[in-house]
Amino acid sequence: MPEWTQGYGMDVPTNKTVFSELSPASINFSLALSGQAAPNLEKPFTYAELGSGFGLSTAAWAAQYPEGQFFAIDVNPSQSAWATRLAAAAELSNLTVYERSIRQMLDENLPKLDYVILNNTCSRVSEDVLADIQAFIQKFLKPGGVVYAGYAALPGCAVAEPLRHLVQEGTRATGEKDPVIALTQGLNFLKELEDSGAVYFTASANAGAWLENWRNSELGFLLGDFFGGRAKAFHFSDMLSRMSASKLAFVGSLDATNYLEPLITPPDFMKRLEQVNASLPLRETVKDMLYNTVYRRDLFVKGPQPLTPEKARKALGKMRLVLAGVRNALPENLVLKGVQVSLREDVYNPIMDILAEAPATIDEMVERLKLDFTQVAQAAVVMTVLGWVQPTPPGKADVRAARVKTFNAALDELLDNEQFAFLLTVNGAWQHCGFLERLYGLGLVKGEDPGAYIGTVMETRGFQVSQDGNPVEDAEAINKIVAEQTALLSNVLPDVLKRLGLV
Repeated sequence: MPEWTQGYGMDVPTNKTVFSELSPASINFSLALSGQAAPNLEKPFTYAELGSGFGLSTAAWAAQYPEGQFFAIDVNPSQSAWATRLAAAAELSNLTVYERSIRQMLDENLPKLDYVILNNTCSRVSEDVLADIQAFIQKFLKPGGVVYAGYAALPGCAVAEPLRHLVQEGTRATGEKDPVIALTQGLNFLKELEDSGAVYFTASANAGAWLENWRNSELGFLLGDFFGGRAKAFHFSDMLSRMSASKLAFVGSLDATNYLEPLITPPDFMKRLEQVNASLPLRETVKDMLYNTVYRRDLFVKGPQPLTPEKARKALGKMRLVLAGVRNALPENLVLKGVQVSLREDVYNPIMDILAEAPATIDEMVERLKLDFTQVAQAAVVMTVLGWVQPTPPGKADVRAARVKTFNAALDELLDNEQFAFLLTVNGAWQHCGFLERLYGLGLVKGEDPGAYIGTVMETRGFQVSQDGNPVEDAEAINKIVAEQTALLSNVLPDVLKRLGLV
């Protein structure tokens, strides 16, 4: 293995993925819910992602936030090269891509940072690199700066480690070089063990559920976990200790379900949490045990500044939200963290109606609907958890519009024949929008007939059209399918794209 990979999981590349929850506005929304002061996004700010992979998330925010200065840092030269191409094509002068190890970054002349993003980075590197991360934070994070640490958590991941280890050992034994084939073979062998009555699966209640989830997942998203060199899970107290050494304090979570405790926590769980409320490490550890947490999304701040209740309410009230997709009917059965939740139609439907028209702040919705602030704020959190709404960037939409259009065109050009379901919008990120929906939106943005654009792209880029799981080869049948799908999309997408500020 080359020397430059030491300490990093480099066996397979990361996926080209955008994590909408890592936007500056989303992080500030969680800080407001935590009652903490946050960086001002209407003034110049700085944002760095360590282990940025292909840099898609960081590049997206650079396009949306012209006030910010962004840094995508990754040791993998292939991924950094792709991120550099995207930054150039999208004309992102406020994004700098570094092909560096974190230790090498300690010698760079970076500005003091408002945000440092560690999205599963800590779970993929060695102890030496973890020490480099701590040194990076100590040197570059400004007072009041925020660190997001997303990482595999214990005890939730404990049962998965032996399964992952067996797949790795099997791959070494067979010598299979193709990671997709190796993972497929490994998962199939685990299934054979389970079907044979292997005691591990009966003694470890969740082992079968882990295997089933892996077998039903997109393999590309699993390769890093199995063959990324390292897969380390942490107890909360371990991560807290590492961050405390860098003068950071735990302030909350990017997982918005944590702000719904009164709504979704069973009485027996709440009783146990109240018993340990005086000790932060113990409370979070008990919570992870109660819910068998497999992944934590922690927020730490260097010199946290708690807001008074009045100021916290004001900060939350100013948060502007956008409905991120089609306005659907409220679900009859909703389960959050294993708890059945009923959504009040007299609260949620009016809020959804307002957001279906245009983005609105929590204060604006309270004023228009004459509802209690707490009701609207709680509904906003629930809808964020469900992925229905997102916090929007501040500032002038017309300034962002041109940058977003350039970004989407550049991304489309670089992706070429990759089927990627994402569009950046002026008011948010349309993630998991669907491949045809993305092409429809690009057609509108480019001023072309969406149906004709979809047909041209499908033909020129060689995309396979399927119906009922079977490939369609006949040109007339393909045109008919595309026309039918375009007609369906035309009934809903123009309004959605207008609300998101894309057209």
